[in-house]
Amino acid sequence: MKFTRLAAFLSIACFSLCQAEIIEVKSFAEANEHFQNLNKKNSLAIFDIDQTLLMSEEPAFQMPNMTKFPGAKNQALKSLNPSEKLLALNFMCLNFGAKIIDNTALEIIDSLQKRQVPTIALTNMLTFSLGAIKDPIAARIEQLKKVNIDFSKNFAKISGKTFTNLKGFFDSHPQFNNGVLFCNGEENSKDEVLSAFLSSIKFSPKRVVVIDDRIDCIQKLHKMLQDNKIECTCIHYTGNKLVKVNPVSKERFNKKWQYLANAARTIAKEKRSAKKAKAA
Repeated sequence: MKFTRLAAFLSIACFSLCQAEIIEVKSFAEANEHFQNLNKKNSLAIFDIDQTLLMSEEPAFQMPNMTKFPGAKNQALKSLNPSEKLLALNFMCLNFGAKIIDNTALEIIDSLQKRQVPTIALTNMLTFSLGAIKDPIAARIEQLKKVNIDFSKNFAKISGKTFTNLKGFFDSHPQFNNGVLFCNGEENSKDEVLSAFLSSIKFSPKRVVVIDDRIDCIQKLHKMLQDNKIECTCIHYTGNKLVKVNPVSKERFNKKWQYLANAARTIAKEKRSAKKAKAA
């Protein structure tokens, strides 16, 4: 009897573990089988954007070169506060062009959409103006379209929804637009924004596959989905470090990152001034 109970317990534990897993892949080809297992009735596919689908066209902001000069990058950002660092990274993503990292990602997204599997992007991108870029949401949607990625058909009826119930950052909030869920920085983590999104549309998928280059985001998403008893595969993508890129000199690298830091300080100053003027 004891053996039977133990066997049953182990069987249930094993099943539970198999239903919610974190895996690491170096290419989208390795991730493909997990997305192929999704269906249109009760599944959801989620893609991070920066350093997962897209990377900057500027060599100084490409992951292989950033790992080559980590000290220079850290030195440039050292004088910035957390809010300014976030502004710098978002400014980087929108001002220097973007290109696809792995073309297999395009094939996977196309396959999902042809099979009518609900498919969205989930990004920390900010939702308020950044210097000359008055509408980062529109700019990000346009970036995706330029590399033939369009999430707009997914949950189109609620496109433009703003989550004012979540924490604001510079008087802006997370927003869902054209199939992309914008977290508006890191005041709200991706798992919190995704949870709010699913609740707002009353959608409880039975299976989710999500891919992101940041392991901290993957771990939090995994926990949230597991806590909600949603079968999930959370994929940590590391292929951005292996992609072939043009080399960059340390001098150019330093110059570009110092430019980012200065731009972030300027934008932050403008935001603070505008807030004071509004409050006056």
